[in-house]
Amino acid sequence: MSAAPIAILEGNELAMRHLRSESFTTLYRTVMALVEDLAHYLDVAGRQQSKSLSRDAARDYAALSRQLTAGALRVATALLVLRSVKNGEMTFTSAMADIKKKEMTESPGGFTGSLDGLPSELLELSTRCDALRLEVVRLVDHLGSDGRSGANPVHAALGLINSAFGNA
Repeated sequence: MSAAPIAILEGNELAMRHLRSESFTTLYRTVMALVEDLAHYLDVAGRQQSKSLSRDAARDYAALSRQLTAGALRVATALLVLRSVKNGEMTFTSAMADIKKKEMTESPGGFTGSLDGLPSELLELSTRCDALRLEVVRLVDHLGSDGRSGANPVHAALGLINSAFGNA
């Protein structure tokens, strides 16, 4: 572990370990793949499929595709910010404040249209996007707790041990 990113992390070594883990790398790659899959679908198959939809279904298709695009990009942006922390380009505190301030993990506005008649590929992408957004929300909540709120007893215990014994 290099010393520079730990110093930038402002004492949150547990969060940094998580950001350097294989699980973070896997989540990052999965979200970026979703963004690519969504863009490819909307540009190719989705474009063709949308032409054959009824007027109401086409309106709902457009609304859902906008919502999915916005949501996927917000989640990807949150992971890019966390990757900046991992790479030592941003402090942990600044990154978390940025993610919360810009509501990167918030669900995009509720879809009010009908899913009836929409292409199954679009609905599958919607399900993937929702699942990954929730996974990123859990990650951000987990990283943000870092023992201060007591939400995670392991974080709290590690914080007490660190306070008692320092960085021996």
